[in-house]
Amino acid sequence: EDIKGAVYETFLKEIFRGERGQYFTPREVIKLTVSLLEPKPGERIIDPSCGSGGFLIHSFLEVSKKVKGLDVSNAEKKERITKLLEEDLWGIDATEELVQFCKINLIIHGDGYKNIHHRDSLSKRDPLNKELDGTFDVVVANPPFDLPSEHLKGVIDHYELYKRFEYKGADVLFLERCYELCKPGGRIGIVVPHRFIDGDSFANLRQWILDNTIPKAVI
Repeated sequence: EDIKGAVYETFLKEIFRGERGQYFTPREVIKLTVSLLEPKPGERIIDPSCGSGGFLIHSFLEVSKKVKGLDVSNAEKKERITKLLEEDLWGIDATEELVQFCKINLIIHGDGYKNIHHRDSLSKRDPLNKELDGTFDVVVANPPFDLPSEHLKGVIDHYELYKRFEYKGADVLFLERCYELCKPGGRIGIVVPHRFIDGDSFANLRQWILDNTIPKAVI
């Protein structure tokens, strides 16, 4: 299954060995997360730290299978897959090289990449980020946990979890950002550090999660 993607990621891992290995989520984790989120035809999907595009590729493959199974004409199926690539599938990453690799990955799988953007998805001042708030049915991410403090300068002051509880890590900020991108009733699948679940210092974060979302699974 998905031989092209496996070969492509193998080459990428060789190119980005070392610090950038954080961008490559294990394929088993990607498949499990996407299957739990159950993206559907017509839904908007975003990965705000898309890296080489693993979550987006598997979301595309999942939705494409569902489109192909619809009882509609081939022309309408083609139209829906085009809409998925051109309107509904979004990715953002702060590393320009990975954005280019993500675009290539999407071309390999679906011949499209219109909404893959090189920018800082954590910046709440960014006009595009403001425009995207609350517009996605599915938000999926494995964000970088340990960004340098200089990267968060000028960004962190706009986050509720920092202002209320003084959480300073990019891992916490990305969790809040994913929540903001999601529509009411939408679904979020995110990889987080284990300390979020049982660390004493993250009790306020867990309460924030319970106050703002309905947790369906912790795996």
